[in-house]
Amino acid sequence: MWHPDVPLDQSPASRSEGEAAVAAGTGEGVDAALEALRAGGNAFDAVVAAALVDMVGLPAKCGLAGDVAALVVEAGREPASLVALGRAPATPSGLANPAAASGLAVLADRGRLGLDALCAPAVALARRGAAWHPIMATLTHDARDRLRANQPGGSAYTPADGPHRVGDRVVLAGMAELIERFAAAGAGLFAEPDLAAAVSARMAEVEPGGGERDPTDVHVEWAPALRGTAAGTTTTWFSPAPTAGPTVAAAVERAAGSSLVDAVRDLRPVRTTTGTSVVGAVDGDDTAVVVAISNGSPMYGSGVVVPGLDLVLSDRTRSAAGPGGLPSMGVAVWAVESERGVHVGSTPAGIDVIGWHTQLVAHLARGGAPEEVAARPMFEVRPDGSIKAEVPPDGRVPAWADQVVGRLRAGVTIVTGGRPGAAVAVGDGRLPVRTGAIS
Repeated sequence: MWHPDVPLDQSPASRSEGEAAVAAGTGEGVDAALEALRAGGNAFDAVVAAALVDMVGLPAKCGLAGDVAALVVEAGREPASLVALGRAPATPSGLANPAAASGLAVLADRGRLGLDALCAPAVALARRGAAWHPIMATLTHDARDRLRANQPGGSAYTPADGPHRVGDRVVLAGMAELIERFAAAGAGLFAEPDLAAAVSARMAEVEPGGGERDPTDVHVEWAPALRGTAAGTTTTWFSPAPTAGPTVAAAVERAAGSSLVDAVRDLRPVRTTTGTSVVGAVDGDDTAVVVAISNGSPMYGSGVVVPGLDLVLSDRTRSAAGPGGLPSMGVAVWAVESERGVHVGSTPAGIDVIGWHTQLVAHLARGGAPEEVAARPMFEVRPDGSIKAEVPPDGRVPAWADQVVGRLRAGVTIVTGGRPGAAVAVGDGRLPVRTGAIS
């Protein structure tokens, strides 16, 4: 539920076009991405810089202890996907090993600028303090009980003397130091003895008897994107398992032969939510990259913060049986080929993440312009099977909708390449997602 004092943004989708274009969850993230491109970086540099800044501005949704799913579309190559995911512990637990640092380091290896330059904007923001975002006020309010239970003495996100207010400058000194160390250590960040000990000790406090944890036990892999079709003939690509990409691909194919509502309703058994921030970029070489960085739950992941590091530990629903298995991911990243170019995107959405992905891909495949698709009224299937829908522009309530609301939680990010010199970034106005471009 949205906190009553935090209004939803009612603006339409934002759109930026130029030689290169970017999208992020915060305005500072867009600035960092554009700065990387102007310094001679490419799309990989841009998304890493943006992701790190979003971690400072939106720590309830994403962080260095989270997971990463990315899709890359390059001219002359088949789309590829990167997944960085913490493995399951020896006993059932919501806590996941930190994988985002490894994933971002792998993406940065495809860049030109190096981690020192890419981390600098995030470090500076954490030290001077990011303005407390309305989304952070909402998610902190929603997660207040679990945060208090896990951090009874308070944390940087839940001060003992009362909650942060929207617009407050929140300094995250521990996160600033952690990102600085990431700049030096890269994928080996949590192999640093003191950091490994701090993370392992915090996990042991939360899950006593769970055995010793190795925070470096993560799965990082490049793989070909899963190829599919939509609207009968349109070529699509999806991030492969363990992301939700295969599920979305199957639903999109079903939608070609039935109603979109029925296709999404069929997904009810795999309903899921995620705490995710999405960043994207298209550079002057026509390389498009979209990255979803997720804490697992939208309410501060596991709700556990490592003291002194401002590090939020992620959680995942474990689907694999036995130690070392990979948990499933509710996130997906996809691409859709069209006359306008190749659209690459993702969304953290709300309670019906996979249903949102399915609707977005289906509408793009049917020829919708990204800015129209991102702002289009959406619907979600609730856990009880009822359908909640946004009010359409004409005000007519669909016959299949059980409940109609002004806005659902969202956060659609779409970047479009395939037309050199005409890169486009589109961001959903509901939360909102910010965009920018270089002319």
